[in-house]
Amino acid sequence: MRIHKISGCTRYPGFEEYEIKEEEWYDAFGDTFVEVWYWYATAHYEGDGEAIAVDAEGKWWTADLGHCSCYGPMGENYGCSEKRQFTELSPIFYAQMTDERKAELENLMVEVRKDPRWRE
Repeated sequence: MRIHKISGCTRYPGFEEYEIKEEEWYDAFGDTFVEVWYWYATAHYEGDGEAIAVDAEGKWWTADLGHCSCYGPMGENYGCSEKRQFTELSPIFYAQMTDERKAELENLMVEVRKDPRWRE
């Protein structure tokens, strides 16, 4: 899995960028994804971030890495037993997103658009 940490996306004062280690991606998702672009920042027990990933079949996925618990971005969500869920990110889905959601993903999309597998 190729992992790209994108810097400079933190939106909240007091949050510091944090690198999600390769083992954490594998522990959470195994070999589901071949490449991931993400940003993540944390303060105390909360965190904020976004991820975009592509799987071996060329399908694109997105996930909100924000959380308000000590479980972290890759762990159990708010005490639930399910791991972080990715939603398929097709160009059509991206085009139908709210402007707010697009703004949250835009720094990642700049990098994703450079990848020949992405089709607008």
